[in-house]
Amino acid sequence: MENIILKRIANCLVLNVQQASITGLLEGNIGMALYIYHYAKTNNLQSYFDIADSIVDYTIEHYLKNVNRVFSSGLYGIGWAIWYMKQKGFVEISDDAFDDFETIVKQSYSSIEIEQDLKTAFPVFSKGLYCVQSGKPENLEYALNAIDEIMEYGDKMSLTSCYLNSILYVLRRIEEADCENEHLQSNKAFWYSFIKENPSIYANEDCNFYIAQQMAPSLFPQTGLSDWFNVLECGYMNWQSVLYREYINLPDLDLSGQEIMSIDEVINNASINRLSLNGITSLGLNLINRE
Repeated sequence: MENIILKRIANCLVLNVQQASITGLLEGNIGMALYIYHYAKTNNLQSYFDIADSIVDYTIEHYLKNVNRVFSSGLYGIGWAIWYMKQKGFVEISDDAFDDFETIVKQSYSSIEIEQDLKTAFPVFSKGLYCVQSGKPENLEYALNAIDEIMEYGDKMSLTSCYLNSILYVLRRIEEADCENEHLQSNKAFWYSFIKENPSIYANEDCNFYIAQQMAPSLFPQTGLSDWFNVLECGYMNWQSVLYREYINLPDLDLSGQEIMSIDEVINNASINRLSLNGITSLGLNLINRE
């Protein structure tokens, strides 16, 4: 049954990828390519590899020079995806291909960029997510410097739960690489204190709260989820469960019962803006990566 679902998701994406009006990771066709690559590798299907390659090649050739820097539909998200594909062995690409991204990373993360990130459909710390995905030590320090800029931002109460989750993830990734880094420890202390002092940020935000609980369990020791919490929507179809996967443990789905009916309904009725990582693609990746 699971193989049937994975095939349906792959075919749904292949049939609809050209209709995606947004080129990007969370909302567009680059996100869809991630699942198509995974499905092709799992089933040794060259035709699906070719489709995913064409998506990536077209995006780089036609859009890379003309998109903004935001993560969900812009440059940082595309850079994150290319690093991911390289690290998974889906594409062969030299580090020189990232020169344009690296030039931007070295620049300061300004209040203008913070505001641009906050205005997107999925507000995240775009520069930090790119930096930790690259894995380069110098980029981790650039990420910490950018967090310093966020700490000085004048309207920190405008930072959303989604944005704070991305900061928590970046801090945790850097901590794993260099736990003795004093710069990291001061940043971590600031943001843990900020979140503890402002619990209302996560009020009525079950999907983001579910992710935050697992990313930083010490921050939310005795707080539960609402009765309406839906593990399919807030877990398996939540793009954060893919980006922050190493820290997220999703409960098993019973693919022989009611849950399979829910998945069928999701696939049959998915709108074009729920095909990428904000929906069907995340569902497929979480199913295909289940251990």
